[in-house]
Formats: sequence, structure tokens, C-alpha cells
Amino acid sequence: MELIRQPVFLLLFTLSVITCLLLAASPYFGFGGTGLNVVNFDVKMVKDGALTVMLLSGLFAAVICASSSLAREITSGTALVVLSKPVGRMHFVVGKYLGVAAALTVGTYLNLLAVLLASRMGYDAYGNPDIVGVITILAFMGLAYVAAGFLNYFLHKPFVPTAVTLLVVLLTLGFLTVCAQDKSRAWWMVDSGEGMTAGFTEIWVFTDSAGQGQQGEALDASEKADFAEGVDWGMARLALLILFALWLLSALALMCSTRLSWLPTLSICSALLLLGLMSDYLLGGLASGGGVIQQGDYVIWRPPGDQAGTHNLFRLKPRGVRRLAEMEFLVRVNVNGPPTPEAERMKNGVLTLDAQVSTNQVQISYEQIKTEIDETLKLRWNQPLEREMIEIGRLLLPGEFPGKSMDVTLLGQIHTKIEEQEAVLERDETKQELLLDYRVLHDQVKTRVVPGHLALWFMPEQGTITKWDSAIEKPKIITRGATWAKILYVLVPNWQLFWLSDSVGVEEETMSSRRADEAAKAAARKAGAVGVGQPKSSRVLKRADVKYREGRVPMKYIGTAFLYVIAYIGIMLSGALMLFENRELA
Repeated sequence: MELIRQPVFLLLFTLSVITCLLLAASPYFGFGGTGLNVVNFDVKMVKDGALTVMLLSGLFAAVICASSSLAREITSGTALVVLSKPVGRMHFVVGKYLGVAAALTVGTYLNLLAVLLASRMGYDAYGNPDIVGVITILAFMGLAYVAAGFLNYFLHKPFVPTAVTLLVVLLTLGFLTVCAQDKSRAWWMVDSGEGMTAGFTEIWVFTDSAGQGQQGEALDASEKADFAEGVDWGMARLALLILFALWLLSALALMCSTRLSWLPTLSICSALLLLGLMSDYLLGGLASGGGVIQQGDYVIWRPPGDQAGTHNLFRLKPRGVRRLAEMEFLVRVNVNGPPTPEAERMKNGVLTLDAQVSTNQVQISYEQIKTEIDETLKLRWNQPLEREMIEIGRLLLPGEFPGKSMDVTLLGQIHTKIEEQEAVLERDETKQELLLDYRVLHDQVKTRVVPGHLALWFMPEQGTITKWDSAIEKPKIITRGATWAKILYVLVPNWQLFWLSDSVGVEEETMSSRRADEAAKAAARKAGAVGVGQPKSSRVLKRADVKYREGRVPMKYIGTAFLYVIAYIGIMLSGALMLFENRELA
């Protein structure tokens, strides 16, 4: 942990924390991209920017720490002195790496606090900056520096490691202090332009007073925000993945530092980082094989030999609709055979297509496949909707359907009961919102087509498959992947596995505008206008009308990524040890 004694370590992570705070305090950072959509693009830009700062600062820290830890000790002769004692080269290299990894973990923790604060402080074009929160954090950081200087001057404590230690402690306390502030009331204390005012004691979430309204009336304390409200805790898992990437980068930097100085090491690490970020684009398609067909595309299959009968064409997976991502089909073709019975065309995930051809090729279009699997896809799409309908039905009809069973056969009984008691439920104000949600879900279940832009990924099983791409109007031969590309794809670390910011955004439920339509219909029924016709919704769709959920990185994925990193670190350290063993230290 001697790396935290380096002044550059303290300076680098202090600047990265301040940069994250400045990103959150910048107005119109998302260029006004936020409208009534549930995805707040201004805040998302702040989060992405803060995570980028975390990654880049960690990259520089990994290279600089590894170079100062090993390369400088080799050139200065310190390594020779250490190895003259009963310390093996393997223990020396592994110990250096653990020190670098521990220092990066400390720096990433500081950045994590800044990222969490940025997720809370970020605001769109219609919000207000968290000036009090920014000043609070900067005050705690300044206190850490002042205390470190005091201890250095009077008690002769080393400044840099003392400052790093105090920064970890005081930044944590500052984070908790900001989380205890009500962001809106903190703004009222700075700017009362809206006519709302609040004093210093009224901005805290645990006090009984909540400020004064536009008419000078005392506001209710129950309207205050909760502790840490607005903090996106999902950023912690994203930061953990970035830490894994930094551990891997530090192992690479350490391997390079056995022979190179810090500047060539930085160049190599940066080049490998860029190559890894583009590995999916450069090598992913060639390594994985297969192809994607969309509307207007078709495939041409040439069977091995001129053989009639049933042949396996390819494996098929839906793409573009997250709820269907785990489905898989085997597509077969019945060449010049008797027609396949209707009940056997789609069975147990196997789709059989009939083809009567005179030439040695079969053409299958996207529309043909989608027509055959639409019903299966829709049944899978409906599953979570039907479960939610059962739950809402139990709330609408308490005591009618006891137990916790989610058997879909219950849904028909629940729907019949709700239709029978629809007039009573509409008059019950406590159940109107639930009834509205039930109708929206029922409309989605009745829709025959799966919402979204559905594409189909396929992998050849046998024979040669050519895809006609309607976008570029050119054919493309689809293979099972090139061996050389698979080897390179495995050897080059895929950094996109650790950058999942775009993969855990808000997932909006489809057909959300139907809720506004249903609300207008319910209002018309209540006013007695049902017989006049179905009115169109004139209500403005608000964010509250859109159901959504924030994505989270599963812990299973984090565990898999950890094993991936451990394997690569083992390879890198083995290479570092091999280079270090052959290095002359005299």
C-alpha cells in the first residue's frame, strides 16, 4: 500500500471526485433531451460521464502505480536489494500486484461515493442544482486536506497517506451528510424565487419543520424526502465491474512494467483498452458466427447433397425484445416430403417448414418464420402480464381467490368475476386505479403481436446458408464462426463486459399510452357518456402514467465477470513473472 504515498495518487483521485461533482452541477448537461419520457437523459448523461471519469482515472492510476511500484524499483536497484533477502521473484511480483490492486480499490471507493452523489445531484432542464450538497462535499474534502496539513506540520505525519486516509473517512461522512439533506429545501434556502423558503435547520430529513410555502404557511414535514432519496444504488454494481476492469488493467500494466517505463506502458494499456472496447465490432461477429434477419430479409439454404427428407437448418433466437431473449428454436425443413401436420409444425421448440423444390436450394423469409412462431412468442410475452393480472385481481376481489397460486387457469375466473362486478368496482374510489391497470394489462394480453422491433438471430446447423440483406441489397454467406477470430476474441479482454451503463437503463413498459385512453373511457362512463361513443383521450400523458423499472446488473453476472477477471489476471501475472525471471537486475 506504499502507492497511496505517491502524491500523484492523491491528486488524481481528488480531481476525479471534483470532476464528477462538476458534471452533476452543470446545467443543461443533456442538451435539453429530457421530455415527458421516463428516461431522464440529462441525469443519464451525468451518470455516464461520472462512470467514464471513474474508468479513465483508474486507467491512469493503474499505469502510474504499476510503473512506480515495479519499473522504478527495478531501475533504481531497490528490487535487487529486496530480492537479495529470502524473497522469491514470484512473491515479489504478486506482492506488488496486490498492493496496486488495493490502492486502486481505495481510489475506486472514493470515485464510487462521487458517482452516487452525482446520481443524486443530477438534474434536467426543469430542475435545480444541488448547490448546498456540492458545497458540503467540497467542505469535507477541504477539511481532510487541512487536517492532514495540521498533522504533518505539528505531529510530523506524512502528508499524502494521511490525506488519503482522512479523505476516505471524511468523504464517507460527507456523503452521509448530503444524503440527510432534502434537495428541494436546500435549494429553497439558496434561492426563494419560487416563493418557497427554508432555513438551515429545515433542510434536514430528520427535523420536524419543513419550510414555508408561498403564502408563508408552514409546510408539512411528511412531504420531506427520505434519507438518500435520489441516489441510484445500482451504480454501485456498475462501479464494481469497473473495478474488475481496473484490476485487469493493473495486471497488464505490471507485466509491461517489468521491461518498460510508464509512458510505453500507458500506450500499450490504452491501445489494448481501445481494442477491447471494439472487440465485439472487430472480432465478435467473425468469432460467434451466425447472422440476424429482420423484416424484408430472407435466407437461402443449400442442403448437403440432393437429399429429400427432414434437415436441421439452424438454431433461432429472438433479438430486440428483452422478455424473449432466453427463447430458442430449432428450425427444420421438410424437403419434398409429405406435408407436416399442423399440430407438428411447432412442437417443443422445434419448427418444421415444408418445402417442395426442384432446385438444390430452399428460400425462407423472415415473415414466414415470424408467422409460425408468433403465437409461441406471444404466449411467452404474456406470462408476466398474466401473473400481474392475477395479483391485481386478488386486490380487486379480496377473499374471492385465496392462496398464492399463479396458475394461468385462474385468470379466466378472475376476469369473469371482474366483469360481473365492474360497475361496483368503478364506483369504489380505492380500486379505480387498480381497475385501470387491470384493463391496460388485459389490452396488452389480447394484442396478437409482440410489441417491439423483433429480429431473429440464427446459427447454421448444416449445409450452406446465404442471407439476403434487404438494407444493403446484397447476399452474405453465414458461417459458424472462424477459428482464428475465436482465438483472438478470447485472448483480447472484452472491456464491454465491464461497461454496462447502457444495459441497465430504465425499461419502459410498452403501450403505456393505453392507460391514458382507459382513464378517459372510465371518466366518460362515470359521466354517463358510454352510449355516445368511445372518446379519445385528451389527457396529457405524464411520467406517472408510464410503468417502468430500473435495470440492475444481476449478481450472477458479477460473479461470472469476477471469474473471468481472475482467469485473465492469472495469465497476466504468469507473463509478468516470466518476463521478470529473465530480467537482469544488476
